[in-house]
Amino acid sequence: MSVDAGAEVRRDRWALAALLLAALSELAIAEAYHRFGLTIGRLVPLLAGTALVWGVSWWAGWRPSAPGRVRTSRATVVGAAGLALHVAVLPAATAHVSGGTVTALWSGLAVMGLAVLFVPAGAWARCRPVVGVAVLLFVGGQPLIAWWTAPSFAWPPVATVPVPADGSMRTATIVLLMDELNASDAPAFERALADAGLAVDSARVTSVDRNTIQVVPSLFAGGRFSDAKPCSISSVCSDSRVLDFSKVVATRPDIDVVGFYHPYCAIAGLRWCRREGLDLAFTAWPRWHCALWRRGLWSAPANPSGCIDLLVWPWEDLRSRVLRDVEEAPTMTLGGLLFAHVPLPHPPGRVGGTSLSEDYRENVNRASRWVAGLAVRVRQAGLSPRFVIFSDHPLRQENWCEAHVPYRQAGCVPDPALRDTQVPLIVAGMPGTVLPALAGLTDNSRVFSLIGEWPAAPR
Repeated sequence: MSVDAGAEVRRDRWALAALLLAALSELAIAEAYHRFGLTIGRLVPLLAGTALVWGVSWWAGWRPSAPGRVRTSRATVVGAAGLALHVAVLPAATAHVSGGTVTALWSGLAVMGLAVLFVPAGAWARCRPVVGVAVLLFVGGQPLIAWWTAPSFAWPPVATVPVPADGSMRTATIVLLMDELNASDAPAFERALADAGLAVDSARVTSVDRNTIQVVPSLFAGGRFSDAKPCSISSVCSDSRVLDFSKVVATRPDIDVVGFYHPYCAIAGLRWCRREGLDLAFTAWPRWHCALWRRGLWSAPANPSGCIDLLVWPWEDLRSRVLRDVEEAPTMTLGGLLFAHVPLPHPPGRVGGTSLSEDYRENVNRASRWVAGLAVRVRQAGLSPRFVIFSDHPLRQENWCEAHVPYRQAGCVPDPALRDTQVPLIVAGMPGTVLPALAGLTDNSRVFSLIGEWPAAPR
C-alpha cells in the first residue's frame, strides 16, 4: 500500500507540536512553583532545538524522495522527544538524577529513534498519536493528580505551646532555615546569640537529602523526596509522595512565614506571609543576550562583565528583601511564631566576588550578625526570644565551582576547610529557659517538632 508522504509529514508535525508543548508546559509549571527565573537557562536550548526540528520538518516536506521525506519527518519527532526529555525529565534545576539514569534514558531514546525511522507506516500511524497524547496528558494531568492525591498536613506538627495569660512575658519563636550552612560554621551563630544575652545549645545532624527542592518537602510532609520536582504551582512530587502547600494548615493563629523558592504562602491559616523571588524581567534583552552568548549562540555583548553582574545582583536583591521581610514580620513586635527560609550563607556573595571561599565566609559572618540583631530587636520589643536555626544542606562546593561563571572563570577548586557532610541545629532562649532536647534528632527532617516541645512561656 502506498504512503502519502505529504500527509505523513503533516501528521508528524502534530506529534512534534505536542512534544514541544509538553516541554514548554513543564517549564511553565516549574517557573510558577519556584518564581526563580530558572526558565531562560532551560528555555534557550528548548527554543534553539525547536527552531532546528521545525526547520528540518519543513525541509522534509520538500524532499523529492517520498521515503526520505517520511524518515526525515519521523526524525524530527524523535528530536522533539529528546528535547522534551532534556527539558522536562532531566531539568537542570534538579541535580539528583544519577549519571547511570541519564545514560539509560538517552540510550533508550536513541534505540527507539532508530527503530522509528524504519517501522512500517501502519505501525507508526498507530504509535504517533499515542506518543503525543500521552506526553501531553502526563504534563497537563500533573496538577490535577497532585491536588487529588496530596494529603493534608497540620503544621507545626505538634502545637503544645499554650497562649500566655495576661501579664506573662510574650514569646517570639523564630525558626530560621539558613540555606547552605555547614555544621562547622555553627559557632559563629552560637557566639552571636550568646553575645545577645541568650542561652544556646547546638548539635550536628545530617541532611535528609542533597538539595533544597528535596529537603523542604521532607520538613513538612516527612519521608524522602529524593526525586522531587514541581507538579503544580503549589505542589512538589516525588514518586508516590506529594506535598501540596495549599493543603498544609497552620496549627496556630500567630504564624508568620517568609521565604523563597517554595510556595510557602499557599499554607492555609497564616497570620502573615511574604514570598520573594529573583527579580529577573523575562522580557529583558540583556538576559537573553547573555544566555545566548554563554551557549555560543550569539555574539558577545558590548560589556561581557555585565553578564556576570546579571548572575549576582538579583541574588543580592533577593537577600535584602528576605532579610527586610523578616524584620517587618508581626512576630518581631507582637510575638508568635516566625518561620523564614533565608538565602544566606547561600552563594554567591556581593557583586564582584570571584572566590567561593571568601564569599561563603563573608555570607556566614553577615548572617550571624543579622541573627544577633534579630535577638536584640525582639528583646527591645519586650518579648522573650526563642531561636531554632538549622540548614537544608551543607555548602555544595563542587556545584558552585562548576556552575557559577565568576567562580569557574577564577579557577575555583573546592576548599578542604569548607568540606562538611552535616548541618547545624541550634536552639537559643532567655537564660533560665529549658531548651528543647536535641539528643534525639539525627537529621534535619524533624526540626519543626522542636517548636511544640519548647516549655511554656516564662512568667
